[in-house]
Amino acid sequence: MASNDKIISTKALVTTALFGVISYLIMFIEINLPFMPYFLKLDLSDIPALLAGFSHGPLMGVAVVFLKNFFHVFSTATMGIGELTNFLVSGSYVVVASYLFYKRKFSLNSSLFVGMAIMTISAVVINLMVVIPLYETVLDLPLSKTIEMVGEINPLVNGLASYIAFVLIPFNLIKGIVLFFAMMMVFPKIQSYKYLWR
Repeated sequence: MASNDKIISTKALVTTALFGVISYLIMFIEINLPFMPYFLKLDLSDIPALLAGFSHGPLMGVAVVFLKNFFHVFSTATMGIGELTNFLVSGSYVVVASYLFYKRKFSLNSSLFVGMAIMTISAVVINLMVVIPLYETVLDLPLSKTIEMVGEINPLVNGLASYIAFVLIPFNLIKGIVLFFAMMMVFPKIQSYKYLWR
């Protein structure tokens, strides 16, 4: 039994490290969405984290999210604030979806859907309580300047409430939907690799 546990543990660690590197590399393949500010970019780097979480549990999933942001912080332009934001927001998605699928045996669809909802709510809360204050104090970027800059891209934005309603919520919903369909395509294939799966 001890030997079997060691094999499973080693497999989980190897998978996590592998997916962490892949996730980091995927972060560089990103796109800007219409009417979204330049600092909100869509990528698929959460896919490896979800796969690790679904195959080895939420702890391994969030470890992948941590690894990709740890590596990325060395090339950051936001003094780590962007990476912290990504870790907290993506981490909330990966932990919830992985927990529901791995521990509670929810379906793939339900796990991803609930994870998407939690990620969207978390993005709003984290921005209000962590990100905006850090941008103001660390980067000396007042919220009014951010709103003004975003308003030039998205004319619907003229204050904090509209920033949340027309930027943060839509962006994270779009991200969640893209990840949902990407996982629906990738997940069945990854299950065929027995070494990576549980």
